[in-house]
Amino acid sequence: MASELGAANYEEAADGNDKLESKMDDKMSNQMSNKMKHTPTNIEEISAVIDYIEEYLMEERLDLESIAAAFNYSRYHLHRMFGSVTDFPMHTYLMRRRLTEAARMLVFSERPVLEIALASGYETQRSFSRAFQKYFKHSPSQYRKKGDFFPLQLKYDVSRREKLRGDRILEVAMTEAKTISIVGCCGSTKGGFSVIGRCWRRLHAKKDRISGRTDEEFLIGVNDYSYYPCQGMDKVFRYVAGAEVSEEHTVPRGMQEFTLPAGRYAVFSFRGRNEDSLQPVVEYIYGEWFPESTCRFDDGRRYDFARYGERLDEKGESDIQLWVPVI
Repeated sequence: MASELGAANYEEAADGNDKLESKMDDKMSNQMSNKMKHTPTNIEEISAVIDYIEEYLMEERLDLESIAAAFNYSRYHLHRMFGSVTDFPMHTYLMRRRLTEAARMLVFSERPVLEIALASGYETQRSFSRAFQKYFKHSPSQYRKKGDFFPLQLKYDVSRREKLRGDRILEVAMTEAKTISIVGCCGSTKGGFSVIGRCWRRLHAKKDRISGRTDEEFLIGVNDYSYYPCQGMDKVFRYVAGAEVSEEHTVPRGMQEFTLPAGRYAVFSFRGRNEDSLQPVVEYIYGEWFPESTCRFDDGRRYDFARYGERLDEKGESDIQLWVPVI
C-alpha cells in the first residue's frame, strides 16, 4: 500500500515537473519569438496599408483618417509616406482603385449603376458618373455597352518601385534641438517655385542688417507645410529663407520673424553647391530612406528645412544639412 502511494506521489510529482518544464519551454519560446520580432520599416507598413486597402476597398468608411487610425499612424505621416512610396496622394489612389473595380463590375456583372456607385463610395449616381467619365472618357453606361475592361489603377506593388540613389548623403543623425528663431523673407509657392529664388535674393541683399545671428556660417531654407491640408503631394507650401538669431535681434524692414519648435530631427548631411536643386536628395530621403527606416514624421511639425553653409571650397561646394522633424 505504502509503495503504491509512493509510486502515485512520484508520478504526480513527475507530472508536475513535466508541466513546469513545459511552461518554461513555452516561456523561453515566447521570449525567443519576441526577440526575433522587429519593428516594421515604413515601406513594410505601406505594403501592409496597401493590402488593407484591398481588403476593405469597397467599404464606405475607408479614407486617410480611418486607415491612419487602423495602423496607429498620424494622418500627416501616412499621407507623406504613402505619397513618397507610391507617387500618389492617398485619396487619389483610393479613388483610382475604386473606379477600377467599378469598371470591372460594369463589364463583368449586371449590377445596376447606382448600386455600383454606392459600393464605390459615391453618394449619388451623378457624382460617380462624373468621376468615371473624367478618368475613363466614357459614361458608366457607355463603358458597360462597349464591354472592354481597362484597369485604371491595379493594386500597387511595393516590391517593384524604383529606388533612387542617395550617394550624396554623407551622414545621418538623430538630433534633439531647442526652439529655433529665424529672421528672413518668405513667400508661397502657390504662384510657382520662382518665389524661392526671390526669397534668397532678398535675404542676401539684407542679411548684413540682421543683428543677433547665432550662426554666421549657415543660412536656413524652410519648407513649411503647416497651412495646407493633406490632400495633394505638398507642392504648395510656404517657403522661408533666413538666418538663425538669438533672443536679442533686430528685424530689418521687409523681413519677418519665424519660430521652429523644439523637438527631434533626422539630420542628413552632405556637400553640394547652394544653388543646385536639392530635389534628388529630397527624393532619396523621402522616397527611399524613410520607407526603409522606422522613423515617423511629427504631425505637430509639418515642415523641413535645409541649412546651407556659407563657406565654399575650391569647387564652390559647402556643407548642407536637411533637417526633418520626427517623433
